[in-house]
Amino acid sequence: MAKVQEKALAREYRKAGRSVKDIARALVVSPSSVSAWCDDIRLTEIQIKKLDDARHDLRMRGLLKGAQM
Repeated sequence: MAKVQEKALAREYRKAGRSVKDIARALVVSPSSVSAWCDDIRLTEIQIKKLDDARHDLRMRGLLKGAQM
């Protein structure tokens, strides 16, 4: 895929509220590239809360897994 197409997709994904890391994994590019391509895109409060909640859930799963070991 050409970088122009990847950049366009990255911007679409970011506008939809996806995380930089998630976009980077989906497009197989570095998170820093995604961040640079999308640096002017501002997320809504709802999108930010959704990303924060997902991050919190991952953290809790990690803590529980560590506690079980």
